[in-house]
Amino acid sequence: MRSSLLRYYIILLLLASLVGVAFASVFVYYPIEVSVSPVGPPVYFEAGANAGGGDLAGNTIGVTVGSNGASLNVTLHPTYQKTYYKGVAKITNSDSNAYYITVRVVSTFLSLPSGSVALLRIYDGSSFYNVDLTSTGDTTIGQISAGASWRIDFYFYIPEGSTLPTSDSASVQLIYSPSAESPSSLP
Repeated sequence: MRSSLLRYYIILLLLASLVGVAFASVFVYYPIEVSVSPVGPPVYFEAGANAGGGDLAGNTIGVTVGSNGASLNVTLHPTYQKTYYKGVAKITNSDSNAYYITVRVVSTFLSLPSGSVALLRIYDGSSFYNVDLTSTGDTTIGQISAGASWRIDFYFYIPEGSTLPTSDSASVQLIYSPSAESPSSLP
């Protein structure tokens, strides 16, 4: 009796395994159609009043705006103590709708001496919003009104007596949305 009961359980186990394998390899495909109608950027970068102006040691304040205003490259030449760059670039909203703005620091300055401060500063006409370029993360700026332009400045403090790096860079993203919801990370 025990051996027949044991055989019965073994057969049930084998059948359950086969059924489980059969269901595990079934895939169902439903179609999804996605349509897009791309538009020009309603919020974009522009060169500021001091873009291309004189910088320290015979250099210039380098500002390159992408052909559609959707990218910005800035080259600055700060020195010891405090260096302030005013009106380097602008964020402009040409739309008839307001947009929520967040700035995400993706990668930071790595070679600036210990104790240094590096800030991207956004001025909305009444308040400054500081984005720390030595720390990754998001900074919620607020809502840019329809037709508004915000000024982008930079502030650096480098302790005197430290060794200056030959070059360094940080990577930042301007994120805008018609929704107040916090932006998510891209895969």
